[in-house]
Amino acid sequence: MELTLIVLGCVIIFLMLSPRPGPGGSEGSDSRWPAGGPGKQFHAAKVRRIIDGDTVIVTVSGRRIHLRLNSIDAPELDQEWGDIATYGLIKLIGGQWIYFEDQGVDNYGRTLATVFVKRRGGDEWINVNTRMVVLGHAWVQRIQNGDLSDEQRNELVRLERWARRKKVGMWRSPNPLPPWKWRQNRR
Repeated sequence: MELTLIVLGCVIIFLMLSPRPGPGGSEGSDSRWPAGGPGKQFHAAKVRRIIDGDTVIVTVSGRRIHLRLNSIDAPELDQEWGDIATYGLIKLIGGQWIYFEDQGVDNYGRTLATVFVKRRGGDEWINVNTRMVVLGHAWVQRIQNGDLSDEQRNELVRLERWARRKKVGMWRSPNPLPPWKWRQNRR
């Protein structure tokens, strides 16, 4: 148990001290205002709690909302890499102000969202959903991402392939189990 805590501590420190840019530079980030365009609705929110690698509780105008990062699926907390993916999301947005684009509601009543945060100490905006894939903390969700354009979906899939090839994050494991298969096996 003690060795497990030491290893986990080392992994967390490693993740905190070595941000990894994506292929070709700073993939998953955009120095402009969160990429939107006409008709996009962004909401400012304060992150209150990270539930796991793809779910957070935020406050918007005094109201608590559960956000589910749209189009990605991170390992569950009690699944291999689940705790590390959770800490990765804490590192990216824990306690910070974020902006999110509301993209509907899932079957559990959570708001589906693409989340953006400003890089600490800079003006660069980071697409958190994309960044979780680049860091090897999440899969591209194979279902329920019909709201993405083909271009957005292809980009996410390309970034997942890149992370797999480079063995970033969970892809260092010989055979990581996708969360949707893990949940099926749990039933």
